[in-house]
Amino acid sequence: MSPTARKSRFFTPDPAAPESLCENPGCALPGEFRAPQSPQNLRAYRWFCLDHVRAYNASWDFYKGMSAHEIESERREDSGWQRPTWPLGRLGARAVRRGHGGRAQ
Repeated sequence: MSPTARKSRFFTPDPAAPESLCENPGCALPGEFRAPQSPQNLRAYRWFCLDHVRAYNASWDFYKGMSAHEIESERREDSGWQRPTWPLGRLGARAVRRGHGGRAQ
């Protein structure tokens, strides 16, 4: 990204926003800001005006409805960016045995 095309630190309307009203009941402002529908469906969005997307995001609880075990599992996956992990040193020890660096014992 070029220095002149820096993203604003403030909310700006989404250029992909549909031409519709805010999804908050009774609001007549344009729905220009997206928010995920649910933790199970993060790629489907609801569209709100700025004030209502702020309120929606403030009340967002990704872990709502999960058991303690499910929350812990999700947190462990997130600590490794949801990629497979293995104990530190396990692969390094195998490389030493093969003579690929490090000190052989």
